[in-house]
Amino acid sequence: FSLFWKAVSDAEGLQEISGILPAIEAIPKLQLLNLLKGIVQNVADELDLAASRGVTMLYDAALNPVMKTILEMALVRFGRKVKIGGARACMSIEEAQKLPNQAESFDEYRDFYFGHIKLVSDGSNQGLTGFQKKPYCCEPA
Repeated sequence: FSLFWKAVSDAEGLQEISGILPAIEAIPKLQLLNLLKGIVQNVADELDLAASRGVTMLYDAALNPVMKTILEMALVRFGRKVKIGGARACMSIEEAQKLPNQAESFDEYRDFYFGHIKLVSDGSNQGLTGFQKKPYCCEPA
């Protein structure tokens, strides 16, 4: 891990967040408000589509508490048609350290659960911002 920390130090931190902020800030505020206003219904529509195709469970690779709340609201408001699981996204070591030492166990059915933990630390390999031992084979677009 010493190579990773050297790369973070040399770059003065992780670059992915600062690189995407200008794009997020360019989204018109009214568009963001409209998105937020309809988010629970939009999520419910996607869950309906999944159920109509025979999907009984969806699993997300990185969910945070806000996303969990939105999903639970859609399940309560529009019906429990699909079970949802996900990996609990941790964006910092401090956030990860607050988690319990072992997974929560339960004996009864739940519509939603966190089954794993995803530690987000160094960017995205698909986005060519993740740390690697060797350089990427291509240049970022």
